Amino acid sequence: WHGGCIYMKNGTVRNTVCTNGVCTSAGSREGGNIYMENGTLENVTLADGQCAQDGGNLRMSNGTARGLVCTGGIAGRSGGNVCAQGSAKILNSTLSGGSSVNVGGNLYAYGSVTVNGCEITDGVSKADGGNIRIGDNVVVSDSTISDGMIVTDAEKKGANVYMDGSAKLIRCHLSGGTSSKADETTVGYDRGSVCAYSASTVIQDCLVEGSACGGILLGTTGNLYGTTIVNNDKYGIWSWKALQVFQNCVIFGNYNGDPATAREYAGNQPSGDGSAFLNCAMASGTLSTTTYPTLVTIGASDFADYANGDYRPAANGALVDAGAADERADASMTDLDGNPRLSDVIDIGCFEYQHTDMTVAFTAPVLDVGYVPATATFTASAENAPGDVVFLVDFGDGTTEEWQTAEIAHVYTASGTYTIEVVAKSGAERSHPMTRTLKLVERYLWVGAGAYATIQDAVDEAVDGCEVILNAGTYEVTSPVVVNKAVTVRADGAATVRNTATATSGSTNHRVMEISGGALVTGLVIENGSVFNGYGGCIDVSAATVSNCVIRGGTVMRGDTGNVGGGGVSLRSNAVLTHCQVTNNTVVGTSTGNGDNAGGAIFIHNGNKPVRILNTLVADNRYVCTEGAAAKSGSAGILFGGANENSLVENCTIAGNTVQGALSNDSAGLHCTSWTVTFRNNAIAGNFETAKGENGAYTSAKIDTAHCNTSYTVTDSAEALNANCSVATLDKIFVNFARGNYRPTNPGVLIDAGTTPSVASGVDVLGNPRVVFVGIDIGCYECQTRPATILVVR
Repeated sequence: WHGGCIYMKNGTVRNTVCTNGVCTSAGSREGGNIYMENGTLENVTLADGQCAQDGGNLRMSNGTARGLVCTGGIAGRSGGNVCAQGSAKILNSTLSGGSSVNVGGNLYAYGSVTVNGCEITDGVSKADGGNIRIGDNVVVSDSTISDGMIVTDAEKKGANVYMDGSAKLIRCHLSGGTSSKADETTVGYDRGSVCAYSASTVIQDCLVEGSACGGILLGTTGNLYGTTIVNNDKYGIWSWKALQVFQNCVIFGNYNGDPATAREYAGNQPSGDGSAFLNCAMASGTLSTTTYPTLVTIGASDFADYANGDYRPAANGALVDAGAADERADASMTDLDGNPRLSDVIDIGCFEYQHTDMTVAFTAPVLDVGYVPATATFTASAENAPGDVVFLVDFGDGTTEEWQTAEIAHVYTASGTYTIEVVAKSGAERSHPMTRTLKLVERYLWVGAGAYATIQDAVDEAVDGCEVILNAGTYEVTSPVVVNKAVTVRADGAATVRNTATATSGSTNHRVMEISGGALVTGLVIENGSVFNGYGGCIDVSAATVSNCVIRGGTVMRGDTGNVGGGGVSLRSNAVLTHCQVTNNTVVGTSTGNGDNAGGAIFIHNGNKPVRILNTLVADNRYVCTEGAAAKSGSAGILFGGANENSLVENCTIAGNTVQGALSNDSAGLHCTSWTVTFRNNAIAGNFETAKGENGAYTSAKIDTAHCNTSYTVTDSAEALNANCSVATLDKIFVNFARGNYRPTNPGVLIDAGTTPSVASGVDVLGNPRVVFVGIDIGCYECQTRPATILVVR
C-alpha cells in the first residue's frame, strides 16, 4: 500500500540510497520510495520514485528529514518528490526534477510543516505550485526555489510557489519559472512565480526575479514585507483585491513584453479601503494606480550592480534608510543574506545595506544666547572612517551644509524647535544619522495683549536672557508665579500682579511671586499675597533681584504652631531688594504658642547670606501680636533671622511701622542681632509698639552694636545706636510724618548727612537724582531742593 522501499514508524534512517521505488497499484498508494509516519531521515538519497497519489519519493507525517536529496519523483496526485504534513521538518535538503499530476511538482506541504535551508528546483505540476504548494501554517525559510513550471490548460497558478492559508515564505530566493499550455511549449497564462491567492499569507524578505509569467500574484489578503521583485516578465505584482499590505518592497524592471518595445509594469493594485503601498520603491509611473503617496522613485543606479544582477542597495541610493518601521511582533531581524536589519531606519527591499562601523559623534549645539537671533556652534567627529570625512548637516530650518572641519556655526533667526541631523560621509560610506533637538524662543515675550495669556506661560517658555514684558493692566493669580531662571520680568506701563485667594489653614500658599535663579523683577506692583504658616506674603526672593516695585497688602498668618514672617517680602541668600516700596503688609500671630512672629514687612531667613536691601521704603506695615501670644522677637519693619553675615541695609527709610501688642525684644522698625551686617545711611524713625503707652513709644531699632556696623543712621530712639548715629525728633526727620510723607525735611538732619554708599546708585527710590547738593541724603529719598541762599551786599 505505502512505501515502495521503506515503510517506517519512528526510528532513524541514515546514509541510505533508495531508488526506483514504486507504489502505483490500485487504491491509496503514497511514498514511492519511503513512507514515514514519524522518525528521522539523515543524509538519505531518494531518486525516481513513483506513487499513485502523494509523495513520489517520500510521504511523511511528522518526523524530520535532514540532508535529504530527492530527484525525479513522480506523483499521481500531489508532491512529485515529497508530500509532508503535521509537524514534519525538511531541513538543508535538495528537491529537484519532481513532477505531479495535481499540485506541488517537488513538494506539497500542509499542517505545521517547516522547510528551512533547502534548494528546490525544476519541479513541474499540472496544477498549482510548479515547485511547491504550501498550505495553512507552513513556513518555508532561507531556501532557494527556482525554475518551476506549470503545464496545464486550466487557470492554475504559482510557477514556483503556491501559498494558501497563513503560510509564510521568509528569506527565500525565487528565480525563473514558466507557465505553458499542455498542447504547446509557448508561455501561457500570467500565473506568477509566486501566487498567494487567499487568506493571510506572508511573503517577507524574499527576492523574486526572472520569471517568465509574472512576479507575484495576489488574491485576497496576502501581505508583502521587505521583498524585492525584479526583472520578471508580464508584471511585478498583480492583485485581485484591495486588501493587501505592501511594505518596504522593491518592484523594478518588470516588463510587459519585450523591454525594447513594452513598458515597465510594476503591476496592478485595485484601489479601495484596506490597500497600502507603504514606502515601496519603483520607477516612476509603473504602477497602474497613483493613489499611494509613499512610493519611492528609484532607478538602476540605486542598486549595487543592477546590470550584473546584484540587487543590494547602492551605498548612497534611495533604498537606504528609506523604509517604514515594521511594528509586527514577528518582524524579521535579518535580511535575505542573513545580515541584521537595522534597528533605527530599515532599508527598502530584501537586502539591508551593511554600513561600516563608521560612527559620528555630534555634540549638543552651543548657543551664544537661547533666544533668536542666536548662533549655534556644532562639533562633530567620525570614528573608523575609511578615508577623508565630510559632515553633512541639516540644521532643521530648511538649510543644509557640508563641512570638513570639526566645528561649524549656524545662525537661527526665527524661534521654534529644530531637529538637527548630521551624517558623516567617507567615500561611498555614510554613517547613521545623529540628531539633536534645539529650541529657541523670542527674546521679548509679551503678556496680556501679546502672545502669552499668563505671566507663568511666558516665564516657562523663556530662557536665560529673555525679557517677559507685561502690558499695562492687572494680572490676577491664585498661586505663585514662579520665576526661577535668569530672565527679566518687567512692565510696559502700569502693571499690577495681584493674588485673589486667601490662605486660611494648614500651610496654604497664595504668594504672588517666587523669584530665584538670577531673575530680575522690576517695575511692578505686587500685592495682596497671602500665606498661612509660612514666609513672604507677596514675594519670596532667592539669588535674584527685585527692583523698582511696589510690594503691598501682603499677609502671613500663624497657626497655633510654627514661625512666620515677612508679610510683604521673604529674602534668602544672595537676594537683592532695591528701590522698592514695601508698604501696608501684615504679620498676624495667634493666641497660643511661643514662636517668633517676625518681620511685618521683610524677613531675612536664618543663615541666609548675603542679603542686600537698598534705597527702599519700608513703611506702614504691621505686626499683630494677638492676645495671649508669647512672641519673643520680631519687627513690624525688617527682621534678620540670624547669622546673615555680610548683608547690607543701605539708604533705606523704615518709618510708620507698628507692632500691635508687645514684644519681649523691642524692635518695631528693625531687629538685627546678626553678625557683620552693615547699616548705612538709613532713616529708622516713627515705628511704634502700641503696648508701650497711650501714644506708643519709639522702638525703632534693635541692633547688636558689638557686631553690626552702623554708619550715619538717623533714628528717633532716645539714645544713639553708636557714634555714627544721630537722634532727632520726627519733625526734624520727615516732611509730614502724620500724613505719611517720609521725604526728608528741609532743612533737617537727613540732608547731605550720608556717607558714600558701598553700592552706587544714581537715583533714589522715586528715580530722582542722588546728591543734589553737597552729599547724599540719608534714607531712600533725595531732597531735590535746597534752602535759598541770600547774598547781602553792604
